[in-house]
Amino acid sequence: MRIILTNILLFIAGSAMAQTNIAAGKVYGTWKKTGSPYKINGQISVPKDSTLHIESGVKVEFQGAYMMHVYGSIQAIGKAADTITFTPANKTTGWQGIHVHKNKAGADSNLFAWCKFEYVKYFNYSAFKGHGAVFFDSVINYGV
Repeated sequence: MRIILTNILLFIAGSAMAQTNIAAGKVYGTWKKTGSPYKINGQISVPKDSTLHIESGVKVEFQGAYMMHVYGSIQAIGKAADTITFTPANKTTGWQGIHVHKNKAGADSNLFAWCKFEYVKYFNYSAFKGHGAVFFDSVINYGV
């Protein structure tokens, strides 16, 4: 009985530690399922000439009404049975979605497959416009 209880406590402790806190600023590289959930604590951006790869099964959880800006590229490739989830910690305030800015990269640069976007709440009152979960601003497609 003591061994089972110890194993359960180790599993719970391991699960609680399996998270990654992301501060405001630049993000790139690979977000793996083992580091999930990725807790976003400010506005983040993928810089020009950089790529953010997000693996299947990753949960991206915005801790406030923040937006992800993409000046480089993003590849969020989930699977049917192991989706990528973009969601806020607070469903009432939501988060502000993903904005891909005037990206001049190739056709495969920004990919979303088997992704779930929850509780996006973006509206720019000064410009009287809003957008959905992912907004592409003048993406240029070269020869495709």
